[in-house]
Amino acid sequence: MIDTTTNTGVQIILERMKSHPEEFVDEKVSLLRGEPVLAKTKWRDTSAAVLARYNRMGQGKGALEWLTDDEVRLIYEGLMELLRSKFTGDVMQAIAGENINKYAREEERFYSSIPVSNIGMISASATKFHTGGSI
Repeated sequence: MIDTTTNTGVQIILERMKSHPEEFVDEKVSLLRGEPVLAKTKWRDTSAAVLARYNRMGQGKGALEWLTDDEVRLIYEGLMELLRSKFTGDVMQAIAGENINKYAREEERFYSSIPVSNIGMISASATKFHTGGSI
């Protein structure tokens, strides 16, 4: 929890995560494929230092030694929230992609079941009812 003693830089980063999540997590990569989502982001070095420091908690400060453990934890939790949200989005996209592919296959099966001679009739009837402009 942010309080009055939390470093101002930490507060700024936490607010920036809320307003510009794309600067912390690369939206172009997929967590489902295990791609490095922090690799090409604006804050990658800071994020990597926070992750390294968080993973060393209790073993000496190491990276970002000027921040308290609580401040590192705040940034870490912010990053994890962004990654959890990204993961959910990736799952939803994967499901939507399956549905899109399913509908495309069904449409393909439907149109492939129409005899070729009827396709011309469908096109002709579509233009017959057209009332202006070009198709």
